[in-house]
Amino acid sequence: MTLDLLPTPTNPVPVLDLQDLSVVYATEEGEVTAVQQVSFTLEQGEVLGLVGESGCGKSTLGLTLLRLLGWPGRCAGGRSFFNGQDLLRLSQADMQKLRGDRLAMIFQNPMNSLNPTETIEAQIAETILAHRKITRAEARTRVVELLELVGISGAKDRLTQYPFELSGGMRQRVLIATALALHPDLLVADEPTTALDLTVQGQILWLLEDLQKQSHMAMIYITHNLAVAASISHRMAVMYSGWLVELAPAVELFRWPAHPYTLGLLASIPRHHWRHQRVTPIPGQPQRRLTSAVGCPFEPRCGRATGVCREDVPPLEHIAPGHSVRCFHAG
Repeated sequence: MTLDLLPTPTNPVPVLDLQDLSVVYATEEGEVTAVQQVSFTLEQGEVLGLVGESGCGKSTLGLTLLRLLGWPGRCAGGRSFFNGQDLLRLSQADMQKLRGDRLAMIFQNPMNSLNPTETIEAQIAETILAHRKITRAEARTRVVELLELVGISGAKDRLTQYPFELSGGMRQRVLIATALALHPDLLVADEPTTALDLTVQGQILWLLEDLQKQSHMAMIYITHNLAVAASISHRMAVMYSGWLVELAPAVELFRWPAHPYTLGLLASIPRHHWRHQRVTPIPGQPQRRLTSAVGCPFEPRCGRATGVCREDVPPLEHIAPGHSVRCFHAG
């Protein structure tokens, strides 16, 4: 069910205030833009769905926020304020204090994100013991509570098990338990239902939505699936080739999409009532853009493109309250 209403802010500053964040990757041809001047804010209790095709910069943005992006990627500019602190200018020691405590992330693949040589208890307790001065017995009690919280039956019996003894859905629940162990203010969920069957995907989505409401944390939900994002998000941000091209409340994005790329994504979603209609794919393929590239990144695939689109990147402009779009010919 879509969350229609934005939560009322209770903090004097947003949980996250992203300002013109840019990230590049070094290649043999030169530096390739992965994230380009992305800006948005996120309030306490708000869920932002970050959507777009594979390679558009969604996961890179999430990793950059937690300062987990490694070479050949690097942050090329911008500011990232978390509860008023600029994450990009914190020392590595201060960042490590935040990461896993106030900031947490659920990674894409539950099959590869857990250490196969350590027990479930050891992997969850590691996060707790790194940030809290408690005994191992107290940590064990907390691990059991977390496993029960994420719906794992027989929690005490799971403590000594290894990841290979759990199903994919149960491994993902362990990752969620680890991420929520210390009640973070911001959770970045990077395609947390990838590689899971549809039934388990639904269970994980309901679990995340329920836990997010209970804890009132802010969350960025990264996915390529618009329907999934709409089911869990207050607002949605559409990315293309590293640029944020549309930002709107989830309901409004489906009712009044403005960017040609958003329209293309929606037109390519199969509908249950389309018995005699075919989905309309977006023509062409996304292209890597060097930092020296000019013009709108979507211009080669856009049916509305004109000369100005080949010369300049359109600014992100407000077209309605809470609704912004980056297009010279927005619908």
